[in-house]
Amino acid sequence: MALTGIHVVGSAKILDATAVTLPQVEGQALNVGSNVIVESTSGQVYPTYSAIMNQAPRMSLTTKGLKALLDKCGLKALVLASGFELYNQLVASATGLRSAGSVHQKFAIATGLLVPRAISISQNQPASLTFDVIGVNAAGSTCPVVVTESVALPVDTGVAALWTLGPVKINGTALQGVQSVNIDLGAREAVIEGDGSVYPLMAYLETVAPRITIKVKDSAAFAVAGMTGVAQGTTDSVVFLRKLSNDGIRVADITAEHISFSVDQGIWISPDKGGQHPASLDTSMTIQATYDGTNDPLVLSTATAIS
Repeated sequence: MALTGIHVVGSAKILDATAVTLPQVEGQALNVGSNVIVESTSGQVYPTYSAIMNQAPRMSLTTKGLKALLDKCGLKALVLASGFELYNQLVASATGLRSAGSVHQKFAIATGLLVPRAISISQNQPASLTFDVIGVNAAGSTCPVVVTESVALPVDTGVAALWTLGPVKINGTALQGVQSVNIDLGAREAVIEGDGSVYPLMAYLETVAPRITIKVKDSAAFAVAGMTGVAQGTTDSVVFLRKLSNDGIRVADITAEHISFSVDQGIWISPDKGGQHPASLDTSMTIQATYDGTNDPLVLSTATAIS
């Protein structure tokens, strides 16, 4: 039997009243989530019985189209009441090219939960966002993921926008020589099973504990938090993502097209400082954002100027 072709990364789509085809999907994976039990008994050497006890499928994706997804789901989670679709794009062996028409593969979830996981930003690299999609079935009797062959791809606009590392300010003072920022959004979901069902009955957001970790080159950086840390003050700490200008360099700071993440409560610490000869040393700075009783621990803006 000849090789038909291979699949490469395709599009993803959130289905609701304002359906969004997510741009710039960089990575995708389907975890079928099968829990297979294998049993032996009575001193047997080999197992004699196997069965799928339960199955909890989920999809994991990475996108550089931050604004499109963040405007849809925010920083916590999005209930997928109308569904989610993930596409695998066919490259036919006969042509060696991406195929046109209804020849692609689709994984569809009718209901579930979309959970953003982390945002990674580094010097000279576009920022990216990882997220999971968890499928559920209220009756627990039907697989949450439906696979369909020979489908057309949704319209994809390609690269709509990119963001990269921008200024980072702690208690109102800009850090110098920032190399990278990792924002762990800290979303923890619970997946509920029961009644002897094979598939999850529901999923919900259990806790949210965002953490920001920064790598800095500046020799003065360690003194900002020192050995005992520094409290987040009345002036918010802010991480900016600077938008890249298509066919240009950077969008002007005064233009409200950048992205920011703000923290107004917590404690900054420097957990480590180090490096290897002959390279320079890096200082790590991190904060576990906490709730002040009014504002979310981490506040998002996807349309802000840099100030």
